[in-house]
Amino acid sequence: MMHLRSASTAAAIAIVLSIAGCGQAARSEFSNVGQGGTPPAFGSSGSSGSSGSSATGSMPPASFGPAAPSSDGGTSLAVSACGSGVSTTVSGTVYDPAGKNPLYGVAVYVPKSKPDPLKLGATCDSCSGLYSGSPVAAAVTDAAGKFTMQNVPDGNGIPLVIQIGKWRKQMTIPNVAPCHDNPLPDKSLTLPKNQKEGDIPNIAISTGGADSLECLLLRVGVDPAEYTPGAAGPGRIHIFQGAAKTGKAPNTSPAAPSSPVALWTSAQELMQYDITLLSCEGEETVGRNQQALYDYTAAGGRAFASHFHYAWFNTGPFGSQNLATWYPGVNAWGHLDGQVLTTLPNGQPFPKGIAMNQWLANVGALTGVFCP
Repeated sequence: MMHLRSASTAAAIAIVLSIAGCGQAARSEFSNVGQGGTPPAFGSSGSSGSSGSSATGSMPPASFGPAAPSSDGGTSLAVSACGSGVSTTVSGTVYDPAGKNPLYGVAVYVPKSKPDPLKLGATCDSCSGLYSGSPVAAAVTDAAGKFTMQNVPDGNGIPLVIQIGKWRKQMTIPNVAPCHDNPLPDKSLTLPKNQKEGDIPNIAISTGGADSLECLLLRVGVDPAEYTPGAAGPGRIHIFQGAAKTGKAPNTSPAAPSSPVALWTSAQELMQYDITLLSCEGEETVGRNQQALYDYTAAGGRAFASHFHYAWFNTGPFGSQNLATWYPGVNAWGHLDGQVLTTLPNGQPFPKGIAMNQWLANVGALTGVFCP
């Protein structure tokens, strides 16, 4: 069992999500399935009405049972003909692994066949590649984590997948009654907290003296058993000790390797991770390899950075990308108020911004206390 030594957390005053290269054009979102058995489309919009590996599969909760196989290797599914304006629907709310925070933008669908295994590491994926299993009904959660899926096959043991990126849980609904809504019990739909429950992306975390991102995933319900020091081990959360001249970055017990030596030493080391979280060290990162991080994000990897991590992006290969206006060094900005943009520069509504603003309000994240 690996134990985490805690560290005090200072507030990060600037946050950067770095996604360069391949992913932007290839990625789209799940939308509802069309009428008459039309295969699911992958475009914009969420569900009406109420709104992401392991190749080992998942273990559904005890209240869910197996779906019946069909002769073609898929699942025997049929949608009953209902009256005009009537549909068989399934509704519910999707939460984080802890069952506390409702989640926006999660795909919920009924697959005809067992979804394909998810490949670990930086990849450029289309929705047709990530959301597999030939979905026959689908919806996306709204800013309150709610969804209503239309034209759902009815009967016993209907398979269900909840997924956002490479975070995925497979389960079955015991019974779907035809021609009316079938609400699923609250808190029954959560992202998996470990690989026994489903698929979890491969995540690298570099610790720091000014952030505690290594604790963030525990707070949202990820099983501590998924934590492992360094790249080895069966867990999905890989801890590395961050680099700083002051040496304040916390470490694990047993000790994790140093980030400059074992994490960002090359793009090849980073490529095995779907997501890389960089905790702020309280100063500019020592021994950073800007080219490795650039190549990683260009290949579809996700990197989270904050505060003094501007040093990764204001020079080197990221410097020409015009990501932001940077103010290097220590800046005594005091309390900062952020604004979620809900309109485009032309004055038109920005649906993603509107939804994010609503979601932040729903989970109580629009106000907070500044920690100097």
